[in-house]
Amino acid sequence: MLPAMKIKLALAALAVAAVSFVSVQAFDEKPAQDKAPVKEAPKMSEADAAAIRAQKPTYPLDTCLVSGEKLGSMGKPLDMVVEGKLMRICCKSCARAIEKDKAGMVKKVDDAVVAAQKASYPLDTCALSGEKLGDKAKDAVVGTRLVRVCCGRCAEKVQADPKAAMDKINAAYIEAQKKTYKAKCPVSGEAIGEGAKDVLYGTTLVRLCCKSCEKGFNADPEAMVKKVQAENAAK
Repeated sequence: MLPAMKIKLALAALAVAAVSFVSVQAFDEKPAQDKAPVKEAPKMSEADAAAIRAQKPTYPLDTCLVSGEKLGSMGKPLDMVVEGKLMRICCKSCARAIEKDKAGMVKKVDDAVVAAQKASYPLDTCALSGEKLGDKAKDAVVGTRLVRVCCGRCAEKVQADPKAAMDKINAAYIEAQKKTYKAKCPVSGEAIGEGAKDVLYGTTLVRLCCKSCEKGFNADPEAMVKKVQAENAAK
């Protein structure tokens, strides 16, 4: 075969191969506009995130509010906020049940809060009026915190503006627990002395040796609280 003919045949073969390659690529790849957009999960509002941070330390249940399953037994628990109240569930399917019975679920959390905190509640007077708690005393729940008041009227006021009552209760928790407190600073390991910083995590007092240890505490507060509780319980 003449050299010129061989060159022409070789060029023709290359052209066919190129056309085949382009055709396969075009068949395999879908146009960008045909690809379904990826849906992003809705972001939690800052208000809900703040409610979860504030209420989690005193959340009273270790089981799913709906199914009763142990939290964590089906993966990481889901935290949702309903009418300002933290609710912890085992999975997404339980969220629908909460939406169907919000009032019932709120009551379930509130009843558990009262049961968990009433025995160690630090005041025998109304958190709002200062009156002695009597037969007409009411157990109000703010978030996941118990607030005991002398009457229904005070209960309504606390729900409308709980700050003054909560400040009084928090101070009472701190003073009550200081009496038997013996743990060292959980961050530095130093003894508690002058310049100590008192932090209330939920209803548990944690004493830090100084204000600078606050950052270390906030990095893992649950571990710090367990450490303090173990030291305080030790003989």
